Amino acid sequence: MGFLIGMILLSWTVIAQEEAYLLKESNIETDLSGYLFSAKNLKFKQEKEIILRKNEFKKVDENIVNFGNNNDENWLYFNLKNQSFQNQKFVLLLEQTFLEKADFYLFAKDSLIGKILLNDTILAKNKPFSHPEFSYPFALKLNTDYSIFLRIKADPSNGTSKALLTLFDESSYLESIKFSQLKFGILIGFLLLAVVTGLLLFFYSPKHIYLIYVVDILIVMCSYLSNYGYFNGAFGNHFIGSAVFYQSMLMFGGGFQILLFRYFVVSSIKKLQRYDKFLLIVSAIFILIGLANFILPITNSLPPISRISLSALLILILLVTLWSFFRKENVSKIYIVALTPAFLLLLYLLLSSLKVLPLNHFIFAILFPISAYEIIILGFGLVYNFAKEKEEVELKLSEERRTVAQKLITTQEQERQRIAQDLHDDLGSTLSMLKNKLSESNETFDNQLIAEMNYADKAVLDLRIISHNLMPVLFLQKGLMLAVQEFVNLNNIKNNIHFITSGNERKLDWEMELSIFRIMKELLNNALKHAKASNIEVQLIYFEDFLYLSVEDNGVGFLNNNQEIKGIGLKNISLRVNYLHGKIEKESSDKGTLIAIEIPYDANHQDKNPSD
Repeated sequence: MGFLIGMILLSWTVIAQEEAYLLKESNIETDLSGYLFSAKNLKFKQEKEIILRKNEFKKVDENIVNFGNNNDENWLYFNLKNQSFQNQKFVLLLEQTFLEKADFYLFAKDSLIGKILLNDTILAKNKPFSHPEFSYPFALKLNTDYSIFLRIKADPSNGTSKALLTLFDESSYLESIKFSQLKFGILIGFLLLAVVTGLLLFFYSPKHIYLIYVVDILIVMCSYLSNYGYFNGAFGNHFIGSAVFYQSMLMFGGGFQILLFRYFVVSSIKKLQRYDKFLLIVSAIFILIGLANFILPITNSLPPISRISLSALLILILLVTLWSFFRKENVSKIYIVALTPAFLLLLYLLLSSLKVLPLNHFIFAILFPISAYEIIILGFGLVYNFAKEKEEVELKLSEERRTVAQKLITTQEQERQRIAQDLHDDLGSTLSMLKNKLSESNETFDNQLIAEMNYADKAVLDLRIISHNLMPVLFLQKGLMLAVQEFVNLNNIKNNIHFITSGNERKLDWEMELSIFRIMKELLNNALKHAKASNIEVQLIYFEDFLYLSVEDNGVGFLNNNQEIKGIGLKNISLRVNYLHGKIEKESSDKGTLIAIEIPYDANHQDKNPSD
């Protein structure tokens, strides 16, 4: 509420009802609290006789006059006197939309000098100031007593009749309109952003809850655009501009609120899931009543039914949500945070209707922001759940990929072990027998089979290297570092390969060390076969919680720095690195290539030997 300046209070006596409401300053904005008088169903032959019925009016203590659910002609009046330094223009704003009558009468002393007859069938462009609600401009001369009367009759389809009156000077009123439209536009913008968020969530994860959330937002938007008069101002009392449309939106909102409650609270608590079908039925009833309101003659009874049912629904939802909140359900916590302001507002409205608390004007200004707040918080909740579900899916996929990789790697190692065993037992024995025969024959033929024996020695050495590559015996006996050292030594006969190691060697799982060894072997083979390198450096470094492995050469590099080499070798490397939860980095140019890998491990990890 703006500044209330220069007011002289009315007396509580019957005589004092004729005292004027004095305006001493030019800038004014007031809700007329304490200066209003009300009456019902006044009967008169001519409008000018209204002024003679003042004694039938009673003083109103509330700053918002609530006539309740009736279709009577309800009346209000108050007195004014301009005691500023000049004639002034004022505007009386009646913040109501669905009114069958909203008539304004201005009296100077006992003479009717002006009237403005409005209703909810008149478009905003045909109203004063093109305002969607009801505004009445008038001018006051200096030091003249005036009385203003309002006749208010609610649209039967809306039911409730109340007066939210604010008196402005004209300039303050125009500023107030701009500020109200700005606030409303910002709130609508937030809701549209929430709609886009819901649609994006549905696009990435096509679940019904995201569409339910979007529809719920659209219902709230339509409800407030209707209740604040924007639809009525554009279309008059026809379809979306009517009170029937507004009441239907309220029922639709109740139905979709149940569906949101079902998702946020019921779905996460097993004890409540038994009522799932019941909730779906209640939601369907709300939605069907809203649809029926368009085609059945139930509009006069729907307003009180909708208000009572929606209030009961909100209280029930809040109680169940509180119960789930104390069960420490995270989703329920989000819902209770979203719902609490709406519940407090409902509680306040109920207490004010019982006149335990006064009904203040500002309450109606925060209705829409509270709904917008609820929707935005629920949107954050959906995004949170979406991220959580996505994380769970990714974790599950990662575990499945790891399981597949484990089976593939295990199968490879088993096959390598079988082949190595067959080579050792079959081909190895055969070569040994051949070497012995050649040795015996060489003695018989006076050392004439030296060349043949050399070929036999080379075959045995080649077989030893192949068997070692398939299943390094030293690796099984002494671990990763010595296995890498031996492999480098075997390949260092014709190549300039440097092996660098540091840190305290950690004894890891046998399968983990074997995978790291296979990665190193594949990297070194790629450098030897494809890079045309004259110098290669292999590093194996043990840090506190990860193992660093790198192979660097001075070869020709990749074709370009942004293109990865594709092939079975690197695919196997990537497969094993992912299986070990590691990460790989590649740098390449025409001056050489560096491939570095980091494999995390537990510092307190104990080795699990395959023989265990």
